[in-house]
Amino acid sequence: MVEIINPIQNVLTDASHKEITNHAVKRWLIDLQHLTYDIDDVLDGLETEAMHREFNHESEAIISKVRKLIPTCCTNFPRTTSMHGKLDDITTKLQDLVEEKAALGLSVTKEPRAKNTKHKITNLYG
Repeated sequence: MVEIINPIQNVLTDASHKEITNHAVKRWLIDLQHLTYDIDDVLDGLETEAMHREFNHESEAIISKVRKLIPTCCTNFPRTTSMHGKLDDITTKLQDLVEEKAALGLSVTKEPRAKNTKHKITNLYG
């Protein structure tokens, strides 16, 4: 997991430095933030669907009685179909942002470590 998160943090650090002088990088960061909102919405939807399924499982007897009173055309809505569309949109947006990252010259280079700076300061005084 660290192997995935560290490069992402490094790109975000690079972008945060460059957004000050480069409007395109600032726009890229805004687009990335909007994508995170979209991902959060999908995760909320999945969580809601999971809770709905758990509720259905726990109260199956009551629901089956109620469903007998309601026509099936009114109760069968394909939730996952909309989720697939949202996931496809997110995947496309993410691929676009990755391509744009390269075009903007955002890099995955590591930041200098703080302990190196501490070592240099110690050498100055000691």
